[in-house]
Amino acid sequence: MESDSDTQSDVDLLILDYLLCTSIYGLVHTRGVEAQEQTSQCDLDWHIDTVYAIKSVFPHSGLLPDDFQAKVRLFEFANALRWYPNARVASQIRQPGLCSSGYWPTEKPISLSELTETFITLCRTIGTRLPEATWGDIAAQFVVQAAVEEYRKSESSASLSKHIAWAKKMSDQTANMNEAFTKCISYLQPPHGASLSVHMRIVSTKFPIDKFKCAVFDTLAKIMKVLEPPVLIQLERGQLWGLSRAETKQLKERVGLK
Repeated sequence: MESDSDTQSDVDLLILDYLLCTSIYGLVHTRGVEAQEQTSQCDLDWHIDTVYAIKSVFPHSGLLPDDFQAKVRLFEFANALRWYPNARVASQIRQPGLCSSGYWPTEKPISLSELTETFITLCRTIGTRLPEATWGDIAAQFVVQAAVEEYRKSESSASLSKHIAWAKKMSDQTANMNEAFTKCISYLQPPHGASLSVHMRIVSTKFPIDKFKCAVFDTLAKIMKVLEPPVLIQLERGQLWGLSRAETKQLKERVGLK
């Protein structure tokens, strides 16, 4: 019985890995645009809901392989970004019944500051396989977008100053990306004598959120390329990671796959 249970867990993991990747690619393909064909929208929502449902049966997600955990984080990040800035919808998709991970808090809307830190953590987790040049500029642009969001909440110089200080702290933690962060932070500081509200409108126009979201999803697609493909897709392609095609064929024959 224990063997059957282990086998079922392995099968569930294979299915979850496959659904995770297809969901991520679906999110990247739609780029968070809500105006899609209803069929495509329903298919994507089904994949996403199924991922959360299957994931909920794994009590010790921290024991999953590093690549798998990276995919889970990437999936949750992409799904959160998909709905931004529609806080009402974002809140709905993060209800306990759908998002059992609790990765995103349900008591408040998603903020770009949260997404910024999550994005940087995600990219760092993947390590040397993902060059900082691939994601450094996007991380810096996240800082600008988060600053615009925070300013709009209060329209106060104190709020902007606080966020600039936060951005500089983030920059200090990413030594190799200081130049990109410094450049973006400079955009946030208004010229001497300029109206802060006018300046922030100019910044917002210079960095449109929709274009930025598309750039983020493009980066997520690049991240997926350095992660291990799902085993089911590897088998479909005829070669498992770490094995030659001949070795993969022998393994498939040994376990009764053709």
